Amino acid sequence: MTAKADVQAEKEDRRLRLINRTMRLHGSEPHALIETLHTVQESFGYLDLEHLKYVASGLKVPFKQSLRRSDVLSLFHTQTPGKHTWRSL
Repeated sequence: MTAKADVQAEKEDRRLRLINRTMRLHGSEPHALIETLHTVQESFGYLDLEHLKYVASGLKVPFKQSLRRSDVLSLFHTQTPGKHTWRSL
């Protein structure tokens, strides 16, 4: 996507506006990574590589750092949630 296409997509998608708002509230600083990843997951239901790249770019952190955070913390889902969830008690 070109920068112009990115801007247009952002204007059309309120989820991206919410993510950008979260980053701005924290000064677009690297310490906002976890909070921003939570916002992404709440908005989209999961984290994919495009989401992680977007956040890493916005917070100016290495992509690998955002990827590691999403893999290590069990709070984050990296796949589209299924229609039905099975939990064993």
